[in-house]
Amino acid sequence: MKWMSRWTKPGETVDVEALRNQLQAKGFDVYQLKGAPGAAYLNYIHANDEVVCVLSGEAVNRRGSGL
Repeated sequence: MKWMSRWTKPGETVDVEALRNQLQAKGFDVYQLKGAPGAAYLNYIHANDEVVCVLSGEAVNRRGSGL
């Protein structure tokens, strides 16, 4: 799995439609959700590959901490 921490330069905005098209072309089902500041999500594993893109703000990965 390739990890990419940033696909735009600082100050650039993400072309959401281009990103959606790129992921769909690779065979991914694409959906967009909004998380509340400070929200935590269950620690789980998908049976299939998953790509998570943070379009604004930041996400903190706390693997192994139960968050």
